[in-house]
Amino acid sequence: MQALVKTRAGLELLDLSCPRPGNGSQVLISVRAAGICRMDVYAAQGRIPVPEPLILGHEFSGIIADVGANGFSPGERVAVDPGLPGQNFLGLNRDGAFADYVLVPASALYALPAQLSFLEGAYLEPVAAVLGILKTGIDPKGRGLIYGDNRIARLIARVLQCRGFDSLDQAAADQADRLEQDAYDFVIESHLEENTVSALLRALRPGGKMILRSRFHARVYLPLQQAIEKEVTFHAAGSGSFAEAIAMLAKRELVLNDLLGTCYGLHDFQTAFDQAARNESQKSFFVFPN
Repeated sequence: MQALVKTRAGLELLDLSCPRPGNGSQVLISVRAAGICRMDVYAAQGRIPVPEPLILGHEFSGIIADVGANGFSPGERVAVDPGLPGQNFLGLNRDGAFADYVLVPASALYALPAQLSFLEGAYLEPVAAVLGILKTGIDPKGRGLIYGDNRIARLIARVLQCRGFDSLDQAAADQADRLEQDAYDFVIESHLEENTVSALLRALRPGGKMILRSRFHARVYLPLQQAIEKEVTFHAAGSGSFAEAIAMLAKRELVLNDLLGTCYGLHDFQTAFDQAARNESQKSFFVFPN
């Protein structure tokens, strides 16, 4: 099989042996669509340390190709939650989905409803990640700010609107120093830079909540005096329910078409990664032949 592998030399498209299920807890997936996210770009650039060699990719859907004795059947359409038990994560510390096939635990599988495309199935992980924001206890009646002008910021707004939040503002990353001060009950960042936190704290009302959800792999400046004086609460938002993400898409509660971008074959990986690094307005995908 072909696989896109992070090695010491960089990204390489290699021919590898296809893995096989070794026990009843494993399932072999024939990948049909895999999204390129910011973490994949950072891993490829070396900004996120990963074991080498490693097949990247964690947002994906496909068809079951081979199974152990676990109740699944070849041919079933599935999506996969890449966050595995024991702080394991597909594509970050074990081989991921930028390959013709990927071996995953059966516990990570979710049936992909017939009305959802493989591209939508590959976008379930970002939706589930955004649903994690709801675990922070923010009030739908409060005034909120979503900071960032990327596709994730737009997805956050849509998910929250589906859950009853109707007082949301958005600000682009270059507007940090022009935000209204003491104006928001909560702020959700989707684009964090070294000095972003200070500007967002100024925008929060005293006692407000700062929701941290982007994985910024560098130092950030945290003005403790400013945070203490305002008595703010910091929440690091992890992932939400994968099943809830599937239900939202299956019921067409979310509009995603404008967030889904160009599709590439694995052989075009350099172009695909360049595009993903340059432009975060739409998701780029690898697609695989049937």
